[in-house]
Amino acid sequence: MGAGGWLVSGSGYRLEERLEYRSLSPDALSVWRAAGSGRMLFDCFDVDSKAPRRSVAILSSCLRIECWGRDVLLRASNPNGRALLAPLSEACPAQVTCLRDGDTLHWRFPHEAPEADEWWRLHALSSLEALRRVLETLGGDERPVLLGGLFSFDLAEQFEPLPAPANPARQCPDYLFLVPELLLDIDHVARQASLQAFVHEPGRHQALAASLRRCADEYHGAVDDAVEPALAGVRAGNYQVDLDDASFARQVERLQEHVRAGDVFQIVPSRSFSVPCADPWRAYRQLCLRNPSPYRFFLDAGDFCLFGASPESAVKYDAASREVELYPIAGTRPRGRDAEGAIDAELDNRLEAELRLDAKEIAEHMMLVDLARNDLARVCRRGTRRVRDMLKVDRYSHVMHLVSRVTGELHHELDALHAYRACLNMGTLVGAPKVRAMQLLRQFEDGYRGSYGGAIGILDSAGNLDTSIVIRAAEVRDGIARVRAGAGVVLDSEPRLEAEETRNKALAVLTAVAAAERERGERDAHHAVG
Repeated sequence: MGAGGWLVSGSGYRLEERLEYRSLSPDALSVWRAAGSGRMLFDCFDVDSKAPRRSVAILSSCLRIECWGRDVLLRASNPNGRALLAPLSEACPAQVTCLRDGDTLHWRFPHEAPEADEWWRLHALSSLEALRRVLETLGGDERPVLLGGLFSFDLAEQFEPLPAPANPARQCPDYLFLVPELLLDIDHVARQASLQAFVHEPGRHQALAASLRRCADEYHGAVDDAVEPALAGVRAGNYQVDLDDASFARQVERLQEHVRAGDVFQIVPSRSFSVPCADPWRAYRQLCLRNPSPYRFFLDAGDFCLFGASPESAVKYDAASREVELYPIAGTRPRGRDAEGAIDAELDNRLEAELRLDAKEIAEHMMLVDLARNDLARVCRRGTRRVRDMLKVDRYSHVMHLVSRVTGELHHELDALHAYRACLNMGTLVGAPKVRAMQLLRQFEDGYRGSYGGAIGILDSAGNLDTSIVIRAAEVRDGIARVRAGAGVVLDSEPRLEAEETRNKALAVLTAVAAAERERGERDAHHAVG
């Protein structure tokens, strides 16, 4: 125990204050509203009851970890993060070149040696080792320390033989994680909440303790008036699309030739919609109100923002039980509604029956269940894989989905990052067989996918991992939101309908951005009159 209640935690100290439980949005706190880059919110909800499970908010961070191929950059964002660079330099693996340039450590990893054996490849040194070393350096007391961040879709090219895309321009790193300085953690199931401050620089204890106490006082007195009603009658604005319907349909037809030739059984091409977005946070709030989903996330990385409301988990790992879980979603119908837009229970049930009896939808779903089982077979103990909740129907505000849950017990020599590496990218965003499908997507899509189809979530020093697939999301750069959406293509797919499906998937986010822009305009007009 350090002075003033600080606990020794790895390379530094941790101060924690237990809070009275409140279901509170972080933007009710001025520390969130005043924060610049280097903050993240990750909200998890129960699929069936829609009740919140956990909310993690990195209110401020001290270090940013980003990976570009073999190069991992550990960038200190303030003096507190700068104090981490020395212990992290010592933690660098012997095979990795480590250079320091001001407030940045540069780790260059060696090329992975070609090797056919999958078990050897899983154990081979890779850029993911940087995340393990950071967590080992940060950890130390009985409470796990966590990182929050993003794995991009294109991380896969570090582990699989993918061709370069036609457009080599790249904006999103292979992964980006934040080391928290001030963290709000709310366990809605246990009805517990805490604020934690982490200090690594000598002499920063007093200032961070004061920040934590101000935040705690504000938390207890805050009124969550930040939630605005979803604006009615809003439609998606004048968006741009990188492939028009006819061009996307032609791309689907060309990919069907590869399905016919037996290269793949299914493939998931995508296209990108873009629209002006001056206020990503307000757009995120509108999206959550309009499209409540099991995962909701907001990441402000400085050079870009990423927000979304995703129905699908990526990889989940519970260190206590050693259970790995995948949750494939495939098969969709709209909700049944009457002329006034209210749910019509009878029509809703008919649409569910239609979905459950659709042979094409069932075949596509079972293909992805088999793919999930195959992914888990690479990392789980023999005989422990199970398919749970087979062909269950999850309902959301606008659509219903066929889902299944596939689990297994992780092999004792492996950890959560091994599991993620074995399963990336999720089959519902790629197709099957997975590697060949990713190779074809690189040939047919113009450039790197970036965050779309990757995963966002939290990883802690106890070994737990909870991630969501980045779909129903927008990546915002320089005031432009880009919303990517895909469609699963099989031999009997109708190309025109697949183009329509991508638009329908993107519309929830595009409409939320339009609502945020209208809300901002109305507020500006009101202030101008006042």
